[in-house]
Amino acid sequence: MKTLSTYLIIILFTGVFVTKTSAQEWSSEQMEVLKATQTLYEYWANRNLESYMSSTHKDFSGWFGNEPLPVNKNLLQKWEGFWLKDVKVLIWEIQPVSITVSGDVAVIHHFLITVREDEKGKSTVSSKYTDVYKKENGKWMNIASCGGKITEN
Repeated sequence: MKTLSTYLIIILFTGVFVTKTSAQEWSSEQMEVLKATQTLYEYWANRNLESYMSSTHKDFSGWFGNEPLPVNKNLLQKWEGFWLKDVKVLIWEIQPVSITVSGDVAVIHHFLITVREDEKGKSTVSSKYTDVYKKENGKWMNIASCGGKITEN
């Protein structure tokens, strides 16, 4: 009986946790940050490098995948421009995990799922990122990012 009670508690706790994380309700500030993140990826997926870079803060610093060093905004533009010439993003989805807003700074942890096509064919890529935004003149600007691929099929 004690074992059954333990299992029931675990099942109930797991169900509550899964429901809580999948039914997350975001504040209006958090929604602004999520929207800024979605817009940034929309520019990226549509190969709109100019708009993508205009949503990136001048002091940007990012560290991606297995890269040995972080990149600044100029290097980000160089590498994204090169990469986007050969890769077409067919579909993408952001799954936010956590969004923290503190004044004019925000941090969003999220998963990014993409289906991409290049000269090798189609692949599905799952990635995870932490993005930092700074609000300037009423606009959330991506000032830092860290993350990369988890899996690719």
